[in-house]
Formats: sequence, structure tokens, C-alpha cells
Amino acid sequence: MIEYIIKKQKITILFFVMIVMVGFLSFFQLPKQEEPDIVVNIATVTTVYPGATPEKVEQTVTKKIEERINELQDLKSISSTSSLGVSNIVVEVKDGVDPKQKWDELRKKVKDAEADLPADAKQPVIQDDLNRTFIQTFNIAADSREQLYSLRDMLKTWKDQLRTIPGVADVVIDGLPDQEVRVDIDTPRLQQYGITWGQVMNAVKTENEKMPIGDFDVNDRTYQLKLAESHNPDELNQVIVARTADGFPVYLKDVGHVTLTTVKPTLYAYHNGKPSVSLSITAEIGNDVPSLQRSVDAMMHSLDKSLPAWAKKESVYSQNERVAEACELYGFVPHPPPCRGRDNRQSVR
Repeated sequence: MIEYIIKKQKITILFFVMIVMVGFLSFFQLPKQEEPDIVVNIATVTTVYPGATPEKVEQTVTKKIEERINELQDLKSISSTSSLGVSNIVVEVKDGVDPKQKWDELRKKVKDAEADLPADAKQPVIQDDLNRTFIQTFNIAADSREQLYSLRDMLKTWKDQLRTIPGVADVVIDGLPDQEVRVDIDTPRLQQYGITWGQVMNAVKTENEKMPIGDFDVNDRTYQLKLAESHNPDELNQVIVARTADGFPVYLKDVGHVTLTTVKPTLYAYHNGKPSVSLSITAEIGNDVPSLQRSVDAMMHSLDKSLPAWAKKESVYSQNERVAEACELYGFVPHPPPCRGRDNRQSVR
């Protein structure tokens, strides 16, 4: 064999060159990322049961969900913690099992378990993207929070449009509190019509059985009913709470008023001293960051046209820039793209 290779030097050199060329082509076609993808085979199921003791959470929530999860195959372990008002279950699949498919099965089992949970328990939240990495984060800043909150519909549109890009796993918006419907009931009006608070709450529940009712505050004159999901205030104002002795309907607007407000923020974000919200884009496993970045840039160029003149958008992180720097360091790319937003200051309170 060695003698043949020595005699056929031209053929040997040709094959050697071909192997080197294929190696180079394969190298430059590999997905470029700042860090390698890590497949996490762990998911968590968190369920909030307000006011319940750890023992009650264990018996009425944790065990009910665990019974359903135990029906799954190829699970390595199931561990749980029941604390005051919170149930947390950690599920781990065996090595060699496709986590994505198994988490789809997990969602179905948890959905089946919801029917057995207490009425006051919140919907279980499944977290299976523990290895989520961002490819880019934008900050949108304005002079006031009222201006920022007015961008809610626009940002939701941006989120929906960015999620249509192949390779984008999700888009996360931080710093923008959820909306809620607040029903303020005037106690003297309730007494005037002879209506109880229970009648008001039942009327709202009947209007939309799927809408969970939150807590309410009591003071000298006003009850407050908070609805966890958005609802049309005009529709709620027309809800019939009761009827008078003469048969005339008493509407919700007759004993109070409904307003659409925002949930009290849990954090405040600032960009260069101005109130801001952040929009972060995550990629699916195995994607080439530079190629995906070009698609994101094209989409953002189109979406920027809807941004008001008084709002400013800047990139505060781009994984593509880090990839370009790494490639330049090892001599694969002669010139990296310009780094945008590198010196921007961001703070969260």
C-alpha cells in the first residue's frame, strides 16, 4: 500500500488537496456562536396556590401534578418542594432522550392535572428553556413611563413579527408591566341598591368564567377587584349585577366604574438615565448567529419605521459582535462589524 502511494504521487497529492479543501469548506459552514449549545434535560413546573400552607400545597397541588408526570416514560428523576403558597417540581429526563419531545408530553400531562387542582390555584408554569441565550438585546427609552407604556401595542407587534423569523426561538420584553382591569365599587351605592359584594363578584365571574379573579383591597368607601387578564372595560360596565324590586337592571357602572390600568411594576429599567424597556431575542439551538443576525437586522430596519420620534432604540448587546471578535482573534475574519451600543449604560431598579 505504501509502495503504491509513493509511485502514484500525483493521485496522492490530489486526494490530499481535496481532503484539505473539504475540511476548510466544512469549517466555514459550521454554525458560529459565542458559546456552544448545551442541551439541558431538566424542566421545572411551578404552581402558585395563594395563602395555602405547605402541607395543603403538597396534598392538593404537588401530588396531583406528580401523579400525572409519573405516567411519562424515560424520566430519570422527579423531585418536588412544597412551600407556603408555592409548589415547585423538577423533572429530569434520561440521557439520550430528546428533551423537546419529552417537554411537549410534559405539558400535556400538566394540562390534564389542572382539572384536579383547587379552584384558587394558579395555572402551572413550565420552564424548559433553562439554556436560553440571547443573540441581541435592544433598549427602547423615552422621557417618561407614560410614553413607554403607550408603546405597548407596538412592542407586541414587534415581538410577533420577530418571532416569525426562522431560527428565532422567542422574544422577551422586560420592564413593561402587564395590564389589568380594575373594578372600583362604591359602598354607599351598593347599600342604596341593597346589593352585596358577593353579587358583584359573581356577576363578573359569570361574564367570563375563564377569567381568574384576583385579590381586592377594602377601605372605608371602596372595594377593589383586580382581574388578572385584560378585558374590555366597556363590556364589564354593561354587566348586570342585580335587578331592582321593579325588575329594572342594575349595571356594574351604576355601582362603580371599570378602568384599564397597569400592574404595579416589580422593576424599573433605565437607559442612559431615561426610563426604558428591553426587547431580547433568543435563538433556537444550532443556528448560525451571523446569518440569523442579518435576518434580524432586516426585520428591525422595517419595524423601526413605526417607532415614534420621541422614542430611542439602541442595541446594548449583540452576540454577533462577540462572534466576530472571536473570529478576528483567531484570524478567521479580517475586520469585525462595528460594535453598536457598547458604551450605553443600563441600570435596573
